[in-house]
Amino acid sequence: MVTHHNPALRHPAHQESPIRCNSWNHSEHTAFCAIVRGNVPDAALRTVLTLAEEGIEAIEVSLTTNDAPAVIARARTELGPEALVGAETVRTADDAARAVAAGASYLVTRCSSTSRGPATSVTYRC
Repeated sequence: MVTHHNPALRHPAHQESPIRCNSWNHSEHTAFCAIVRGNVPDAALRTVLTLAEEGIEAIEVSLTTNDAPAVIARARTELGPEALVGAETVRTADDAARAVAAGASYLVTRCSSTSRGPATSVTYRC
């Protein structure tokens, strides 16, 4: 895949985006995706690890989770570089930068509804 700058993730203060992502459909690679949210980072990490042990191949940590970047980083360390650990509820370029720095494999962001249809989610593989 060709890496490109995604204008949606470009911070207005930057000439170039520090984040390089590809539009990606994880459903082509796995039939099921789990989303983890929570107030207790250790519990969220235990949930991610348990899901992975049970065979869930794609696991998203919502950035609404307390200390989500640390949960992503710890999950990445425990599960290794090939695991599909994503960041969900990515709302800003800063969110995206923190998630990528933590080791997220992909980012999920919500697109606003337009005249073409209702809101939808877009996934970017990093």
